[in-house]
Amino acid sequence: MPGKDIRTEEGVKAIFARVNAFLGHGVEWGPLKHEDSAGISNLLFRGGYEQERLVLRINVSEKRSFGVSRHLEAVVLAMIEGYDWAPKIVHNAWREGWCLMKDYEGMGSTPTLGDDYFNIQHQILCAVNDWQSIPHLPEADYDYDALFRRYRRAVARFPIGHTRSFCLDLLTQIESGLTELPEVPVCLTHHDLHPGNVCWSHGQPIILDWEYGGFGNPWFDAQALHSQFGVSPAVIQNLTAFESLSNKDFISGLAEVQWIAEALGEIWLLVKSEGVAIDVESDPEL
Repeated sequence: MPGKDIRTEEGVKAIFARVNAFLGHGVEWGPLKHEDSAGISNLLFRGGYEQERLVLRINVSEKRSFGVSRHLEAVVLAMIEGYDWAPKIVHNAWREGWCLMKDYEGMGSTPTLGDDYFNIQHQILCAVNDWQSIPHLPEADYDYDALFRRYRRAVARFPIGHTRSFCLDLLTQIESGLTELPEVPVCLTHHDLHPGNVCWSHGQPIILDWEYGGFGNPWFDAQALHSQFGVSPAVIQNLTAFESLSNKDFISGLAEVQWIAEALGEIWLLVKSEGVAIDVESDPEL
């Protein structure tokens, strides 16, 4: 049910029953983090039995979450299984709208980089380098064109005026900017890398929330490493995806993708504020 919103009280109870049947235990599930007044985020619950501590994610409908593909996420999660930094997935019933994973310390909160700053940077860089080195699988490509088409259809529902014109112009600039970035290989890309999507298990970073993941443009993860984790451009340039670029081209590309990421964030906030993102259930085109 990727396209259907199942996060009603009745729907949540039904999923609890399915999950407990899968586990063979009557787990009591408690909310982990619910800060979603707009209805556009997943629901997270924590529970467990015996020595098992688990987190249950109940998925928001794909119609309410731009850029998310549950099928693609499932492919990516299977691809990264076995890496130390990958979350341990107990069962991903993405067609039914839920994903069960191991509970890690810090899930549901946004950590700070803390005193172990350089070690954290190094470990996250190693993780990014690992996933950039995974061989390209075309069927796991992220569809940027589909994302931009969807944004355009959403913006077209804005009232006629400055905001709609501004967003349409900005989308054109973003699409153009992506084509002008220095050319790099297609790589597995997280697309939503920030401290809130990283938790720690015995000193090992675990990279969560792969729902925007897919083979795409590694410039997005480079931007996140710099803006979210404070990694210097010189260090990021050593990653697999950028090793063939000159210093001038890398610095230019990093500046350009920083603008692109900020512009995409601005459009998303405007779509959200206009109420379009929470009304798309009735529109089969969105």
